Amino acid sequence: MRELKFRVWDIDKKEYVEFEYDFYLGMDGRVMWFDTQCNETLNPDNYIIEQFTGLQDCEDKDIYEGDILDDDDDGLYRCVWCENRKHILFTDGHCNYEPSESFYLTIIGNINENPELL
Repeated sequence: MRELKFRVWDIDKKEYVEFEYDFYLGMDGRVMWFDTQCNETLNPDNYIIEQFTGLQDCEDKDIYEGDILDDDDDGLYRCVWCENRKHILFTDGHCNYEPSESFYLTIIGNINENPELL
């Protein structure tokens, strides 16, 4: 079983935020969270939640959804898990990059901070 970790992008501030939070599922089906440092429920519309994939790149960095990965042979990929959670989506839309091959990928940025890479 892989570790469940998340990172959170603040859409307004255009930066990743660091705070202690507890996630819960709202009645409308949206993921909500409570910031335990300032005792308030945060509006999920202002943030993008990216989940850790359970994979690491060739430099042992954790790969999250939204990361931009470089494969020296085939080019760049945006990390988006396909429905079966077993493959990474290529930037051209097909879905067949095996997680066991993640060792050969290098994180060079992410879709929020470096959209120009794609």
